[in-house]
Amino acid sequence: MERSRSSVSEREANPGLVIWSTEEIEQVQLASDVRYRKLIATARPLRETIYQIELDRTPGSIEWLPVSSRGKVDRLETVGHMVSEFADADNRQVIAAVNGDFFSYTGTPSGLQMVDGEIITSPLKTKALLAGWQSGGFAFRENVEMKAKLATARGEEPLVLDAINRPRDARRQDVAVLYNWRFGPSTRSLAGGTGVVIRTGSGGDFGERLTAGSAVNGVVASIGPSSDLPIERGCIVLTAYGSKAEWIGRHLKAGMEVAVSVEYEGLGDAVQVISANSTLGMMLLRDGKINESILDFSQPQNLDRHPRTIAAASREKLVFLVIDGRQPGHSDGMTLAECASYLQSIGMRDAMNLDGGGSSTCYARPPGEQRPELQNSPSDGFERGIGNAVVIVNSAPRGGLHRLIVAPCGPALRIVAGSKIRLSAKGVDANWNPVEVDPRRIRWEVRGDIGRMDDTGVFIAPPHASQGTIVVKGDHLTETVHVEVNDVVSELSLQAERPIVEFGGETRLIVKAKDENGKELYVSGEALTWLVEDALGTVTEQGVFTAGSKPSACKVTVQFGQTKADCWVQIGKPPQLIADFESIDNIKAVSLNAVDDSVHIAKAARPKPVRFGTFSLRLNYDFSGKAGPSRAGIQFWNEQGEPGVPIEGVPMRLSLWVYGNGRKHWLRIMIRDAFNQIIYLNLTERDGLDWTDWKYVSTDLPQHIAYPIRVESVLLVETNDANKAGGHLYFDRFQAEYTNLNEDVTGPVFTELSPVPDGRVHDEQLVISAVVKDGESGVDPSTIKMWVDETPVLPDFDAAAGKVVWHARGGLPAGRHQVVIKAKDKAGNPSVPAAEWTFETF
Repeated sequence: MERSRSSVSEREANPGLVIWSTEEIEQVQLASDVRYRKLIATARPLRETIYQIELDRTPGSIEWLPVSSRGKVDRLETVGHMVSEFADADNRQVIAAVNGDFFSYTGTPSGLQMVDGEIITSPLKTKALLAGWQSGGFAFRENVEMKAKLATARGEEPLVLDAINRPRDARRQDVAVLYNWRFGPSTRSLAGGTGVVIRTGSGGDFGERLTAGSAVNGVVASIGPSSDLPIERGCIVLTAYGSKAEWIGRHLKAGMEVAVSVEYEGLGDAVQVISANSTLGMMLLRDGKINESILDFSQPQNLDRHPRTIAAASREKLVFLVIDGRQPGHSDGMTLAECASYLQSIGMRDAMNLDGGGSSTCYARPPGEQRPELQNSPSDGFERGIGNAVVIVNSAPRGGLHRLIVAPCGPALRIVAGSKIRLSAKGVDANWNPVEVDPRRIRWEVRGDIGRMDDTGVFIAPPHASQGTIVVKGDHLTETVHVEVNDVVSELSLQAERPIVEFGGETRLIVKAKDENGKELYVSGEALTWLVEDALGTVTEQGVFTAGSKPSACKVTVQFGQTKADCWVQIGKPPQLIADFESIDNIKAVSLNAVDDSVHIAKAARPKPVRFGTFSLRLNYDFSGKAGPSRAGIQFWNEQGEPGVPIEGVPMRLSLWVYGNGRKHWLRIMIRDAFNQIIYLNLTERDGLDWTDWKYVSTDLPQHIAYPIRVESVLLVETNDANKAGGHLYFDRFQAEYTNLNEDVTGPVFTELSPVPDGRVHDEQLVISAVVKDGESGVDPSTIKMWVDETPVLPDFDAAAGKVVWHARGGLPAGRHQVVIKAKDKAGNPSVPAAEWTFETF
């Protein structure tokens, strides 16, 4: 029986059909009309940790608005830093924040950003956006076009503008871009066009504020070349190319009066706009229905699970969600369709996908605190610099003390027996603004056999299970905390804050505990038993590890009852980062015997391949038709303008992450020793670059080398005239290693492919399977992907046996068929190579 690709895709590979089960872990009131919720959503085999900021639709003192660092769009900055900048500059009560739009490497958000009615940056067209009005109303819009023009007083046909405060797209020839101080100190524009400086005001009246529906008037101050013009307050600057530069030559002269106007259909007098304007920027839901484009599983981006940030709305509320990902056991991340199905399950009608991945960040202000705090677990292990964020502000007036809040636990404390926790009383007014509380006026009372409070405010749980309450009183107010002491822990996890520690150095060990229902328990180091393998270091009761003087991989174990967890701490010199490629300012492309102008480098951001952080480096090359040895690569320069990066001490090896293209070239490193002699080191053998995903490659340093050394280049080499071709590679995290890091850098391995590769089988009750194993961190089930004849299917996975199985219940037509299976381990390493084979049915 023949089975169509569309039926396979819809019936077997539709993540939109996932049914979610959701459990609330925490709920905190941030303001009268705003709540923060932490949730766990499960749909076998997926586990997701979700952070939601919910705003009631009722008009009131709550507003949301986009922010970018220093009010400009010329740099990347973390959400936390942008929140602090905004709160300090405007003296507003920020109660929550999430990351915003996708962005370019310059820090410019990809779509329209409007703040308090001012246009901060705008492309010609924005795929999806959320707009807010002064009244408190809001709406999602799609495919919003900018209609902007510059007109003269003489009434000629105006010049149509293509963008505001954005880098020029070099692929377009006939383009005009307008800039004001929001873009930074200069236009950073390319040569080859015409630049116009227009004076709009002077003194305190700068006059360059751009708003929709009203004109900015000015006088042409100068006309000249376009290259990197300075931007001063009281001016707007226009750069134009091609036919639009010719328009300037025909119509503008110094001293002429001009007017700039901007409009957006469907936005009216909107005052706030945050957008989603990239390949992944789109509406997920419209009127409760899933966007059909995210159900097209021939598109690779629809199969990927990542951390996500989403703006969504129901009839009752506006919600900003952050979904952690790439962290097996904590949160797997979601596909776009899985996001949409989850949003449907919680009653959302409209939803827009904002930037995600390592950018996904959620801040919320605990009651009584002055500033929001990071709530989620960013997938990079730290906050990523981004283009803009969305902040939620409480503008209600401050009042007197209305309620006491117990920090950090709130109204309920679930704690492991024998643990200690410092409690404090915080205050809020009737609008949930923080109010200072005098600790001398606070009294604590412990009720029940649940432990005691010492004189410093530390609660000490007893060594046995019990339940009771803690009552805090002060200023005629009372707050009660329900306490549950657990003497059984079903799950422990342990990780080092810094997994590589120098001799005698310290790192804090972070322990998390859960009960038999998977609910989190507070635990402190005093309640645990610690063991350091071979006495290679020591651990205090508080969980601080101090390394010894012997280079080694040290195993640390923590135990409560019969439940254990362990982690590894590497003792020795931490690696020297040669390049993380977050910046490529001191890196140049080099080539020999390559097609003219074919070798160049650029920063790449997701959805392009990125292994760590925000960016990787992309190397483009073309050796086609070139006889003899060819090479293309990157060369490093130091701050003094000299080639090469000095390497400290005596490293064991140099390592690099490479996203290959399977072209079987040769990858090498060029270094110089202490005598300035060139030494070439192999990252691969000849013809060895044969993979098509991320792979860790390294080269050991030869003996008897003269130190110190400098790393000068990474080179792609081809000496075989029969293999001259073009393509591109991606590089990430290039470093010098001084000790065995014991990192998991290899992905899962596939075996036992069935049907047998190149075999012949009957079509009846056909079963396709493979065994996938990973001997280090283990296979991450959420990353398993399978295609049959280039059509995605959803296989079953038996984790105990490591077996991936798909039943072709509808049969396959007679003939040859191709199977591809990919997976990653829990450290994020892909299977290289993937399982790929063919067989024949009859």
